[in-house]
Order: sequence, then C-alpha cells, then structure tokens
Amino acid sequence: MIAGVAERPKAPDSRSGPLVGSQVQILPPAPAVNYLNRKVSSFIMVSVDKDLCIGCGSCVAICPEVFELGDDGKAQVKEGAEAECVGEAAEACPVEAITA
Repeated sequence: MIAGVAERPKAPDSRSGPLVGSQVQILPPAPAVNYLNRKVSSFIMVSVDKDLCIGCGSCVAICPEVFELGDDGKAQVKEGAEAECVGEAAEACPVEAITA
C-alpha cells in the first residue's frame, strides 16, 4: 500500500465466500427416481394361498409373467419370475389369496 492512498476493494470471487446477487445459480430440481421400489421389486416374495385361491385367473390375466394356473386349476407363482405387476395382481384377487 502506498502512503496516503486507500487500497481498492477486491471484486468478489465466486470461488470463495458466500454467493450473493448474480452469483447465485438456481438449479432445476433433480428428476425423481424411486430406487427403493426398483430394489424391492427384485426381491419381493410372492405366494399364493392354495386354500383361498378359487382359480379365477385374474392374477394370470394381469401378470402372466409371474402367475400361471397349475394342474389343480389354482394360481401358482412361476419359478424365478419377477415383474412390477405383482402388486396389481394381488389387489385384483377377489379372495386375497396372493401375498406380496
């Protein structure tokens, strides 16, 4: 500093200190992704209570990737099958024989 001359204030640096005025950048919200449902659908346990099942086939019509009618005419879960329609099929079961 030169004697008798005031030091000029420095311009704000966007890399340090709080952001103010035109330095503030508002970002759009991040897209909503529900990772929990994706994980759960991979590991969901599905079962059909054969004592309750009446063999109406609504689960097969809604979710054929997971359900099929067995030799006894009642719904059963296909081996190793998984799909997101399981919940909808369970809700459609008239006797609530599907547990998901």
